[in-house]
Amino acid sequence: MDNIKFQKVLCINPAGSNLIELDITYYAIEHDTVYEIYREPSLLDINNISTFIGSYNKDKFFNLAKWREEQIDSIIIDDK
Repeated sequence: MDNIKFQKVLCINPAGSNLIELDITYYAIEHDTVYEIYREPSLLDINNISTFIGSYNKDKFFNLAKWREEQIDSIIIDDK
């Protein structure tokens, strides 16, 4: 679990979800086509229903920054 990195993501398309809001910052674990979305970047709460929101297609989110050990690692610019 030490190699899991959260990304700070901003929702740009909340359509079809009553749990995700527009322009709210969330924390995600990136997979090939989806993000696992969490309210807080905490590995201790990875299976906590109050922290985990769900898995969503990447096209709903804009990446703001990578997180490593709760520090911003780098800024990511999405050209899409």
